[in-house]
Amino acid sequence: MSNISIPSGFQIIAHGKTFLRVLQLLDRLPRGLVLDIPAGEGALSVAARNMGFDVMAGEIDPQFFKAKGIECRFMDMNKPLPLEDGCLDYVVCLEGIEHLENAFQFIWECHRVLRPGGHLILSTPNILNMASRLKYFFSGFYSLCPRPINEFSHLPVFDHINPVTFYQVRYMLHSSGFQIRQVTTDLWRRSSAGFLVFYPILRLYSIRTMRKETDHQQRKANREIRRQINSLDLLLGRTLIVDAEKSGNRRMKVVQASQV
Repeated sequence: MSNISIPSGFQIIAHGKTFLRVLQLLDRLPRGLVLDIPAGEGALSVAARNMGFDVMAGEIDPQFFKAKGIECRFMDMNKPLPLEDGCLDYVVCLEGIEHLENAFQFIWECHRVLRPGGHLILSTPNILNMASRLKYFFSGFYSLCPRPINEFSHLPVFDHINPVTFYQVRYMLHSSGFQIRQVTTDLWRRSSAGFLVFYPILRLYSIRTMRKETDHQQRKANREIRRQINSLDLLLGRTLIVDAEKSGNRRMKVVQASQV
């Protein structure tokens, strides 16, 4: 294991525990070429380089990038990435997809630029934890998305315009040629722990909800999804962190309604 730490002198675009947990997942993989996107000032890029990885950074505002000796290219995550097919071993997306107009487009692009067996590690606010569910019930807003998005902001890239649940992230990945290898979090929220008294009800209700599925393949997948969304990491965790491996074709076959 490498000596994992937060480089000094950089503003990080996530909580420190999220940053370190993502690096721990990356550290378990063989060394190779990593794309850090969105790179921000470059803290994760520097940390990954210190761990022995080759690093390329992608950022919508390359002038914001401060790390010396690391290439930073202009990349808009809502558009095709300016990279060749299969040129990367890993993509790390720290707190990025909730800011996108089209998260599917980004996932498809990650699949395209990764080599077979490459990994996409991403983090995003876990809006399905117990405290977030309760906040949504009373206020209509999730945790880390606490108020209406500012319609007059000149910096929309900083807003959580598209918060996503775990099962939406899973669908985007599994329908785009990825296979999830690990689902984890950075820390358990104390404010969620008290709601575990409702766990038996949650488990029974999730079974009731998913038993209506008629597709036998999806019924099998739903059993795994049910275990995942009822895990302590997702019920209590502040941040959703997923490690997915490129394992197949980019997209599922599309059948038109007239063909069914």
